[in-house]
Amino acid sequence: MRLAAFEPPRLNDGATRELMEKVSVSVDPELDATFPRQRAARVAITARGRREELVQPTRKAILTFRSAIRKLEEKFMELAAPVIGNPARGHC
Repeated sequence: MRLAAFEPPRLNDGATRELMEKVSVSVDPELDATFPRQRAARVAITARGRREELVQPTRKAILTFRSAIRKLEEKFMELAAPVIGNPARGHC
């Protein structure tokens, strides 16, 4: 999730609002017990009467190590640069 996802144009978009009404989030007690202190997920999507389910034990299982590091660095800079400046641009 990036900060841009929470900006008014995105949150007030009609298609986004419509989708938000169709999404529910809850803690899965079984996954929470199996993977304590981790971000496990069980995603179930029902479309046109057909239900598909995906269990994602941990985010790390999906991303490669290098990809995870790159994404973490990008997210850090996105969140920190407005406060501390951007070293790549000489603004620190």
